Amino acid sequence: MNTGRPAAVWGAFVIGHIAMAAMIGVRPSYFSELFSTSTRYSGMALGHELSTAIADGLSPVVATALLAATGHFLPVALLTMGLALVSLVALVFFAHVPKDPGQDAPRDADQPRKVV
Repeated sequence: MNTGRPAAVWGAFVIGHIAMAAMIGVRPSYFSELFSTSTRYSGMALGHELSTAIADGLSPVVATALLAATGHFLPVALLTMGLALVSLVALVFFAHVPKDPGQDAPRDADQPRKVV
């Protein structure tokens, strides 16, 4: 922020977009494994749209208010780190998903597979 160097701004822009592309690239397959086939479409849509509305919709407003109130970029950086921490905690809680995305929960080998 306020570097006055276009190369630094472009470097941050490129690095940020590479990181964003890495996240967006794996998100559909990861989300599809979180839900059973009977609730996959609505579960993915609800989770994605609510999180987008809350985090993506309010973050710029909150960041602008923080920057206007303090005149410094540090509170905005702390907000970004806090949102990243929330994402990390969510990832830890949802790290274990069933191996077969079509089944609701792990099953024993002696139980017959439910056909829908």
